Amino acid sequence: MSAGFYGGLKLNRLGPTHGAAPVRFVPPAVALCLDQQPGGEVIPCVKAGDAVTKGAPVAKSDRLAWLHSPVSGKVAKTARLRGKQYILIKNDGRGDEYPRDPFTGPLNTVSAAAITEKIRRMGVVGSFSRFPAHIKIIAAAGKAFCLVVNCVQSDPYGSFVREVVKAHAEEITMGARILAKAIGVKKVVFAIEKNERSAINALSAAIGQDDPLITIIRPEPRYPLGEERNLLSALFGREVPAGRAPHDIGYAVFSAETVLWVYNACAEGIPVTEKYLTFGGSCFGRPKNIIAPIGSSVKAITEFCGGISGGVLTVGGTLSGRLLSEPDGCIGKSEGLYIALPSKTVQPGECIHCGRCAEVCPMHLSPTEFLPGGFFIESERKLCDGCGCCDTVCPAGISLTDAIRSCGTENRI
Repeated sequence: MSAGFYGGLKLNRLGPTHGAAPVRFVPPAVALCLDQQPGGEVIPCVKAGDAVTKGAPVAKSDRLAWLHSPVSGKVAKTARLRGKQYILIKNDGRGDEYPRDPFTGPLNTVSAAAITEKIRRMGVVGSFSRFPAHIKIIAAAGKAFCLVVNCVQSDPYGSFVREVVKAHAEEITMGARILAKAIGVKKVVFAIEKNERSAINALSAAIGQDDPLITIIRPEPRYPLGEERNLLSALFGREVPAGRAPHDIGYAVFSAETVLWVYNACAEGIPVTEKYLTFGGSCFGRPKNIIAPIGSSVKAITEFCGGISGGVLTVGGTLSGRLLSEPDGCIGKSEGLYIALPSKTVQPGECIHCGRCAEVCPMHLSPTEFLPGGFFIESERKLCDGCGCCDTVCPAGISLTDAIRSCGTENRI
């Protein structure tokens, strides 16, 4: 077993959301984006004026994960905004639920195909990746021998993953058994940083002793350990070849929240309708861990957290997130980190070729090759996962991640 992965950074945990129990946010309305996964939009099956209950399907597809209403109420309208289709539903506050449809018999008697189809119809996608879970299951079946449940959250301000694991350890454990059946693996590994003691204790109690299927591995905390390629390197000393997926080397990796959604879909008949979130950082008035319905307004949750004072908002992580000029938009199934920090005022200088960026890059890249005047190989550019380690250590203050994303074709070889 490897002691770690190449590169990365040792970051201290920051912010008051660590250890804070999540609070529920109740919106007056939700706007559901129909583009919640790669592969295109799902097709609305409701229209303006229709009454819906919580959990009712509102958009379907023959091949993609469905979309469900996270509130009870009435469909106000469907509209296209910024090139994407939305369904706006006004919340009536009653919380009436759509009839649940779980598997009624023992789950060990349910076929892998039935589990996979249930997961699709219940709208399960990657809680970080957006990738449809049913497609990932189909791709891994017959190739993967080990399921890895990723309970890592290495972002310095992120904390909602720990809260998911603490609150739902038993459900996540059962969800892992369901996924193991669907994929056809005989081994399940829960990966969680060794300093997450409360979450580890919850998992250990749920799994029990000497479980023949499930084990827990506690790697050293290091950013960005949560990226699945880095995680496999840290746990097993295995690297995923460029252009390949984890199942090509025998592993299927699912996040803890996605596995919880799998349990809800199969054992409870509950579709994906809400998301765990961290609204953190020093510039929020009241930073919080939150459980919010899919489609909730980012601006409304920002106000719920005391607003932002003297800072900028990023979505996706402290180092790797993208800047939001305005806290507009709505919560999706795969955006969990909203961080507000003071804006950077340092003007970038010239590269001094110190090599620090190459030392910390988990993908073994030399980020300076992507600056103007450098030469790069396109296949290497695609390896960049946007973790931001290179930006953090650059003494010249250069945003190397942006340079990699925006480099043109003139210096491509």
